[in-house]
Amino acid sequence: MIEDAREALTAPFQPVLVHTDYKEGNVVAERIDGAWRISGIFDSAEAYVGDGEYDLARSACAYGQQDPELLRAFVGAYHAGRPPRPGFVERLALYILHDRLIIWEYGQRNSVWFRPGLSFREWATPAVALPAASGGAMLPTA
Repeated sequence: MIEDAREALTAPFQPVLVHTDYKEGNVVAERIDGAWRISGIFDSAEAYVGDGEYDLARSACAYGQQDPELLRAFVGAYHAGRPPRPGFVERLALYILHDRLIIWEYGQRNSVWFRPGLSFREWATPAVALPAASGGAMLPTA
């Protein structure tokens, strides 16, 4: 996967704060002049400066596994404000893999979330495959 994403990882980006656990449960929003804006962020202990697309990984997995239309709306809204850079799908698959490794490690270390005998590959493969298998949901429609 790293080799497949190698070229995609060379696409330039503007460094931003990457939360790493950016999701609905870790933000507060308020409506200002008819538009929703994030007004608070929680649980930022693992934040770093890097590629902001990384923060799409966790929510994309949640939405993609719940309903492909939610995934399409989520990524579409992101791309409405920031057009995708070349290699978006390949890069996001790698970011999802990294995010799944973090969750897996925590779950294994604390004996939570995963049934005994479940392999990382079995659990993570559907999420990692979301970008390629989304039928274009990861890229904006014309």
